[in-house]
Amino acid sequence: KTNNTRKNLAWGTQRENFADRIKNGLVKLGENHYRAKLKEEQIPLVRKLLAAGETERSVAARFGVSKGTIRAIKIGKTWKTSLQRN
Repeated sequence: KTNNTRKNLAWGTQRENFADRIKNGLVKLGENHYRAKLKEEQIPLVRKLLAAGETERSVAARFGVSKGTIRAIKIGKTWKTSLQRN
């Protein structure tokens, strides 16, 4: 980060740059994010409840989060590391 010589720089898309930031630990994800309301160990239960037929709304109410948060978990937009381990 402090050595921005030509050989240390790479041109990339916004998506590639963000992936590089994740790889290098510069982005806080999951429960390490300052706005996270869920813990890593809760995510498998969220997925299990959804798979059992509970609605996104009821799961959201159970965990005190928005329906959108549960939807993002369901479709794999968030908490991807949990998705890979389960």
